[in-house]
Amino acid sequence: MKKERDKIFWIICLLLSCIILSVVFVGVRYYHIWEDQNPKNKEEEVASYEYHCAFISSDSEDPFGKSIYEGAKAAGEEAGIYVEYFGENLSLNYKEDELLEIAIAAKVDAIILKGAGNNSTKQLINRAMEEGIAVVTVFEDDMDSKRCSFVGINKFKMGYDLCAEALSEEKKGEGEIMVLFDQLDVKTDNTIAISGAKKYLDENSGNYTLVTPAIDGRESYNVEEQIRMLLREKSQRPDIIVCTSLAQTQSVYQTLIDLNCVGEVKVIGFYYTQSILEEIEKGIIQATYVIDAEEMGRSAVNSISEYKKYGYVSDYVSVEAEIVNEGNIKTWIDKEATNEEETP
Repeated sequence: MKKERDKIFWIICLLLSCIILSVVFVGVRYYHIWEDQNPKNKEEEVASYEYHCAFISSDSEDPFGKSIYEGAKAAGEEAGIYVEYFGENLSLNYKEDELLEIAIAAKVDAIILKGAGNNSTKQLINRAMEEGIAVVTVFEDDMDSKRCSFVGINKFKMGYDLCAEALSEEKKGEGEIMVLFDQLDVKTDNTIAISGAKKYLDENSGNYTLVTPAIDGRESYNVEEQIRMLLREKSQRPDIIVCTSLAQTQSVYQTLIDLNCVGEVKVIGFYYTQSILEEIEKGIIQATYVIDAEEMGRSAVNSISEYKKYGYVSDYVSVEAEIVNEGNIKTWIDKEATNEEETP
């Protein structure tokens, strides 16, 4: 009887040992998986970065924002700055101001974000700067804030060039040009762009009228619905529609398809995707305005690096933009094909 009890005892001990070893093995394995997916937690990677920068965008799927981030990330690797796409993998969709508050609470060293022009964002930027966090705005500025630098484009030239492209093939000499703006963008910047467009019309084609409706770009379905309302009535459709965001461009083109009026309205887009390039090649979209978004990201990180090193930096850094149309579309399509082949 005693031998049987001893035998059972040792069997139980053996089973418990196996269970404990299995739990330890699985725990160690998952710890390493988690560690691999969180490079900032690796001692050797943390040691290689001097600063932690939060890149803030409410839409992590936006190709324009992603390109800015990719440029910032690449420049950060060279400058010893870890650039994190803040909020990208969170289960909830946070607004820019909420992400700003989280970044400040996390005591990051720097922040890159698109300016919003509202008081709440300005106050958060000021608070971040007062706490020693360098803030750089990109594409849209918060001029009245304490941000250390702004990386953008010449909005007057943008308006002028877009209007010039819109009318480059026009022969009738009159009509309506509708330039769409995001109502959340900084109003001063929109006014500057409108001034550039009006300047071109005054110099070259005074018989075209300019209308500038503001589109609420907070949700993609809002953009689509508002653009559908603008284009639904045939008698109210403009001759030319100029977009100032990628979401507008995609919604305009889809709306024209849905309304079966592709070709009736000339479209000048903003930024690019593979499908937009293909539509330009087919002649369905006339052209698109492409900002060097990656250079914008690189310049933002360079500004942060300079500010951290010297305590001051240029207030404004300009990046280039290019109009993609039938004259250079082949080059862009070839470049995209090469980029896809090089992407692992």
